[in-house]
Amino acid sequence: MPFAFEINKNGLPVIVEDFEIRTSTLKDTTNHLIESSEEYQIKILEIAFAKDKFITYGNLVIQLKLAFAKMYSNRQIGNNKIKEFITHCKNEELIIQEKLKAPYQIGTFQGLDK
Repeated sequence: MPFAFEINKNGLPVIVEDFEIRTSTLKDTTNHLIESSEEYQIKILEIAFAKDKFITYGNLVIQLKLAFAKMYSNRQIGNNKIKEFITHCKNEELIIQEKLKAPYQIGTFQGLDK
């Protein structure tokens, strides 16, 4: 059974009464990124590529995290989920990398109406 403790004014641990585990919907939200429709994924990519046509991998991670935060009211997503999303997008040719270590560019799909 989960529990929590806090340090009292004497520096001793004391079990917290009425402790409740907080559940988060962020996990569902981050899984939604890969399992969502292609249109939704394209929207995230369009936000990420809004200022640059070509983006290096490191900057793509940053831009996708910012795009995710914009879509989800400043909620954060971890690097591993973003990297999974990048791999997924490469496999689906939503983003393209001309050669190894080259910058990424958005795929040739038809963009969404803005």
